[in-house]
Amino acid sequence: TAAAGHSLYTARQYPSSFWNKTAFVTEPTGRLIHTVNLQQSGAGFKEIGDGRNLFASADEWCAPIQAEVGPDGNVWVTDWYDFIIQHNPTPKGYETGKGNAHINPLRDHERGRIYRIVYKNAAPAKTMWLNKNDMGGLIAALSSNNMFWRTTAQRLLVESGDQSIATKLYPLIRNQQLDAAGINAPAIHALWTLHGLGLINSSHPAAMQVAEKALRHASAGVRRAAVAVLQTSGNALPAYQKARVLDDKDLRVRLAAVIAIADSKPSAEGRAALLAMN
Repeated sequence: TAAAGHSLYTARQYPSSFWNKTAFVTEPTGRLIHTVNLQQSGAGFKEIGDGRNLFASADEWCAPIQAEVGPDGNVWVTDWYDFIIQHNPTPKGYETGKGNAHINPLRDHERGRIYRIVYKNAAPAKTMWLNKNDMGGLIAALSSNNMFWRTTAQRLLVESGDQSIATKLYPLIRNQQLDAAGINAPAIHALWTLHGLGLINSSHPAAMQVAEKALRHASAGVRRAAVAVLQTSGNALPAYQKARVLDDKDLRVRLAAVIAIADSKPSAEGRAALLAMN
């Protein structure tokens, strides 16, 4: 209850200081949403400096429990709006009820609120209407600057089962451009779409070639995704070795490769590759 929810800012409506580096931690007992500034540290991340509150209330019923990026690129907040937040221990003079929660007439099950926190200086949001039968529109949505639309489009493409769209995904993966945050999100989603459509295997050499080439992509996130989607392809270890991902300058990519090899069928080649790491 002290930190009930956590999410990252993955759109581009807010200032660039938020882009893929700010986390929102909802704290209903404090009646606020705290921001955390993140920086990569080795194969993980660390908090760098304490962020300001994105949201805070003096209303003693306010209880934000989740803050997520919405389809318009702004942050949408779920406010539980309940005077009683903590369930236990049972205070003196009260009885314990269902779910180990103390019985209290102020516990509310009817009122809740949703807030939308808008950055007033942002450009108009580019919302979309995605049609599961419009393959071209879904592929275009993979290049949205809002992860909400990219993941929705990826899901619909995978659910379609239409493997003929592969050739439309290849250009996204081959694109080496990075955005202002050093990310190429469309390439990552395109790789996972190929994987979801069952195309990352020896039966589909063109898709395999594109995925293996992505192991050398300019974006570390794309290289990491390529490592993951190739794991069960049947040619993962030779591809990793050829691209030298176990020596990648980004330690997240190295970690992904180590995990992929460790989760694969044991082999002398895999063991030797891990032992040879710097």
